[in-house]
Amino acid sequence: RKTSAVNEVKQKAQEVLGEGEGFLDEANQLSENINKEIEDLEEMGRELDPLHVKLDDKVNHLTTGLKGGSLANHVHDAEEHAKQLNESAAILDSILAEAKNLSFNATAAFKAYSNIKANVDAAERDAKAAKQSASEALAL
Repeated sequence: RKTSAVNEVKQKAQEVLGEGEGFLDEANQLSENINKEIEDLEEMGRELDPLHVKLDDKVNHLTTGLKGGSLANHVHDAEEHAKQLNESAAILDSILAEAKNLSFNATAAFKAYSNIKANVDAAERDAKAAKQSASEALAL
């Protein structure tokens, strides 16, 4: 009877450990996804640098245009460029939000794994205690 209980506890502990390993695999995958999103964000940042230079050039031309009378053309160009920058910023914002969501999911998976590991450890201690009790009972 005690052997059956020990085997049952051992089986449950193995099942919980298997689930924990699954959570750990999922957390690792989420972490890899986050790292890829971060790399994508850095690449987009590098792509936006030339746009920043173009914007500076437009501003310089605009201030020069104040004196030359071509202000309306420069204002229109600056507005179009600002529109492009806003679209790029919106894309970056959505990618950043997704990266934050992935990070939250990875953290939740890690916490779940930690809880499962603690339960597995407790089950293992209980199994060892049950085995010891069974050995003592059999010795009588």
